[in-house]
Amino acid sequence: MFKKGRNGLALAGLLAVMAACGGPVKDYDYQPLKPADYFLPCQYANVEGIKIAYVETGPVSAPCLIFIHGLLGRLDNWRWNAPAFADRYHVLALDLPGFGNSEMADRDITIELFARVVKGLMDQKGIARAAVIGNSMGGETALFFAIHYPDRVDKLVLVDAAGLIRPQFFGRLIADHTNKVGDLIVHRVQRRTKNKPASEIYPVLKDKVLNPERRRRVSIAFDLKNPNVLEMNDGYALYYASLVKTREFEWHVKGALRSFRSIARTDLIGQVGAVRAPTLIIWGDQDQLIPPKFAEIFRKAIAGSRLVWIKDAGHIPMIEKPAEFNQALNEFLSGP
Repeated sequence: MFKKGRNGLALAGLLAVMAACGGPVKDYDYQPLKPADYFLPCQYANVEGIKIAYVETGPVSAPCLIFIHGLLGRLDNWRWNAPAFADRYHVLALDLPGFGNSEMADRDITIELFARVVKGLMDQKGIARAAVIGNSMGGETALFFAIHYPDRVDKLVLVDAAGLIRPQFFGRLIADHTNKVGDLIVHRVQRRTKNKPASEIYPVLKDKVLNPERRRRVSIAFDLKNPNVLEMNDGYALYYASLVKTREFEWHVKGALRSFRSIARTDLIGQVGAVRAPTLIIWGDQDQLIPPKFAEIFRKAIAGSRLVWIKDAGHIPMIEKPAEFNQALNEFLSGP
């Protein structure tokens, strides 16, 4: 029986809707996948049997920086940061499996897999050690990497990182029913976009779905009219307008949901103290997704770590305030 109250009724209703949606729409007008355009030419490597997209710049003999994006993110999230370090560092940014231009296969997606992908890419590029920089889910991946592959990490940078926060009711519901939720999302999206070209889908995504002004309750950014945030959302609208018309859309949706499930189930609170790499914690002081109190928990748990607040920034300070972010990162990287 379902638990009484609003949560129980919501659960019953949602499960009924999910049961009625059988996944992809019959005879959907699929189109070929068009890769997203990034700030640098996209390269590819086969890691863990997955086609992984990445960009690379800077002298290969220099110390290496690896940038890791968050949930629903892409390597393009670092376009305002990675090039600023290319004159003195070997810089890489990658799309995790199921995101951006990286492949998504029907397999379990976990934070552990993400960490192995980072290690595998380093192995293929001949990179012994790197400074690993991650935002949100990418921060949890970087943290997991530093804990389990300590000899491969020069320095660690956690940017509004996941790894400690636990989801509430609907978050747990999604984590427990990823395939059903994925089928529901794919069915609803395909039903609304069938026989519509990407050129018609793009303005709807830009103005109604991804418009930050329509998501004020829990916004990813503090300043919803920040030009970088608007540019990022426009890029996502273009990308998803093309992606939803492809057969790959289903597995990208389920990959994102399985990534969320792994975030929900990977509790690193008891392992954070094992980090030995010099660590910088960068946090937007107005983050609504992962509140600032978690920055303090990281700072206290990681011996010798340093915390830098980015004033008037939300969950993506590297995009909202790139000058301040890059300055903090440069000072840390240049230090002992």
